[in-house]
Amino acid sequence: MLISKTMKLCACGMENYKAITPLSRLNQTSLRFRIKNSIFIMGDVFLSICLIYLITALNGNKAYSADKIENTDEHTTSAFNSKREIPDPLYGITIDAIDPLDKIIDSISSLPKQMTTRVVFDEWVPAAEYTEALEALHPKSYIMGEILDSFYVKDYSIAQYSTRVKEYLDTLGDKVDIWEIGNEVNGEWLGNPDHVTTKIEDAYQQVKARDYKTALTLYYNKDCWAHSWEEMFQWAETRLSNNLRSGLDYLLVSYYEEDCNNLKPDWRKVFTQLGKLFPNAKLAFGEVGTSKSGKKADYLKRYYTMKIDHPRYVGGHFWWYFIQDMVPKTKPLWSILETQLKDTKQKACTSEPYQLSDNTWKLISLPCQPPTDANTVTSVFESNGTADYGTAWIVYRYDTNSKKYAPLKADDIIKQGIGYWIIQITGKAMILNMPNNSKATPVTHSNACSSTQGCFEMTLSAQANTTQWNLLGHPFIDNSALNRMRIKTNNTDEICTQTKSCSLQEAETAGIVSSKLWHYVDNETGYIALADSDSTSPWDGFWSATTGKANDYKPTLLIPAKD
Repeated sequence: MLISKTMKLCACGMENYKAITPLSRLNQTSLRFRIKNSIFIMGDVFLSICLIYLITALNGNKAYSADKIENTDEHTTSAFNSKREIPDPLYGITIDAIDPLDKIIDSISSLPKQMTTRVVFDEWVPAAEYTEALEALHPKSYIMGEILDSFYVKDYSIAQYSTRVKEYLDTLGDKVDIWEIGNEVNGEWLGNPDHVTTKIEDAYQQVKARDYKTALTLYYNKDCWAHSWEEMFQWAETRLSNNLRSGLDYLLVSYYEEDCNNLKPDWRKVFTQLGKLFPNAKLAFGEVGTSKSGKKADYLKRYYTMKIDHPRYVGGHFWWYFIQDMVPKTKPLWSILETQLKDTKQKACTSEPYQLSDNTWKLISLPCQPPTDANTVTSVFESNGTADYGTAWIVYRYDTNSKKYAPLKADDIIKQGIGYWIIQITGKAMILNMPNNSKATPVTHSNACSSTQGCFEMTLSAQANTTQWNLLGHPFIDNSALNRMRIKTNNTDEICTQTKSCSLQEAETAGIVSSKLWHYVDNETGYIALADSDSTSPWDGFWSATTGKANDYKPTLLIPAKD
């Protein structure tokens, strides 16, 4: 087969090279190695050539010019990825200011879970004012950007709201994981409801056009509304388009008990009804809190430990008073939240060790979720007795947008679902283990998943009119069969939908993705194509290919956890 022949060319002689330039200089100069007394260039160029071979093989020997896949000596993948997959459940908090930034980030990053931080973007403030803060926060937390707080929506005309959305997407799009297109949108204080609907629908279209995640927050107001048209369920059903309700990624509920007769609703019924109105959205609390100091601890304990029986409920909460109550982290309420998050059960993860041979490129991934205090390149792998990152060993990632490889920095976060190239030249085999206190990879439960234990979801990158390669990673400690993997898309009326997902083979027939995955074995064997009867395994990285048609469908790959 052309694949095995061409990819073997990429590996030839790799086991015999002698490094003569330190790995630490890869940012300035490529590593050289000798094969049969000739000097070749290794690193970015080598990996890019291998990928060109693979693409050529898969496209029937169609020629690809070198500029299709470039090499780089720049670090292009460490900072931002607006397509980050946020695992369920959401552990949310809200910040309504970005000062004092260092103490805010310390309070957030010191919590025992990877938090999702809602950043409230202030009225009439340019988006650029938040760039520095989000760049600092992004490595420590997932980010939900609130385009505008509900209280100020009435102050913006329809055109001004649309312009604000575009400005914030243009400036901060790659730094925000979820865009909250509207906040407490059914409240009478937002102004003319027809205008509110127009603003929200426009914001939804703008965010979706850029393939970002969308969230909408409703205000729960049973028997405490000023006008009957404000009632949450009626408003959502009559004011929002079917397109928005079926395509929304997160539907959130804001609720303050003291604002609504101290009512404690039957939240299972509330979210069940919302789930019918928003058939594909994940459901969560979008704001909770109280201004009454004597009740804050009770609220934190009750909401952050609340269990709701709905397959798409993902928590959230997003405590509104985080800065006031928990910054700095020496405040008592920070410790109470820390305790609640520690008590949220997540299974421990014990993976089999992985042997990384000396002087051999390997394509690997993480089979568990490392703890938040040990999730960087060096903290994950140096716990295995390695040292001298950049000199004795190095890790690369492939960026689908630029089609470039780049070495990771020592303090870059490394996570499940992503494939990484790694090599070490210590002179002996290295045994890799996950750090202590690693947890089982979080999963998402949905009708699209083939496992009762949930699936790990990975958004696949696609480009119009061309094949797009995605370097992915197996996220579990058990194997996953390709014939149980599923593809879902934003399509609403054919196969491979959000609720009626399809197999890899069906997705290939529909012209969306290849039914095969490609796994790199070793220097001698090169790549092998995994088909329907094969499985991906712990520590495995692999390639997946989308077609040009997939750009219109926004496909997601679902890898099932073991039943």
